[in-house]
Amino acid sequence: MHRDPIDPLPGRGDRRERTARAAVLEHATGEHRRHFPTLLHVGAPLGRATVVPAEHGGDHALRTDVLGALLWRRRHEAPLVWLEDSFENRVTRILGDYVINMQAEYAALHPRDAQAGFSAFAEYLLGSLQRIHKRLGGERYQQLDGLMREALEVQQRTGDVQAHRRWIESLLTHYYDPMYVYQRESKDPRVVFSGEQQAVTEWLREHCISE
Repeated sequence: MHRDPIDPLPGRGDRRERTARAAVLEHATGEHRRHFPTLLHVGAPLGRATVVPAEHGGDHALRTDVLGALLWRRRHEAPLVWLEDSFENRVTRILGDYVINMQAEYAALHPRDAQAGFSAFAEYLLGSLQRIHKRLGGERYQQLDGLMREALEVQQRTGDVQAHRRWIESLLTHYYDPMYVYQRESKDPRVVFSGEQQAVTEWLREHCISE
């Protein structure tokens, strides 16, 4: 063990470096054991931490499980910031991510065969909807499947993607938004702030980001 004094460099370096040096100094001057049990520390040096003994010190998988359990617990206890957005913005973002950009990616995979690229894209989109058909219910699924196929036909024939907005709007209204409402209500006691992007960014800068 290093026995020489370790200068914590007060006033020099950033706060994380000073904290780390102070932790090393405390350990070097105060620890006299020669054999150490395997412990998992979750927290910050010189700050609040949870210490979990890893009785099977050589079992890395066990320590991974312990860390996963701690993270799971923290994730279900931590305060939340809830990001909100307008319905129209959400529809436009989904249109960009799952239609425009995704079609371009499939086209790039088939640079010499535009038809094959579009067919693969259409199969992906229809397959994604089919995977949630039980949760949608038969009637809702058939409606959305029809809207999606119509939009794909228009897109392939004219290049216009706006018809996709119909199934996106319906899927948000009747499937995703009710889930979001339930999640919001169940997590409400932990929500410390909610707002749209600019408001959330300003709140985080004020409360969570320090120099």
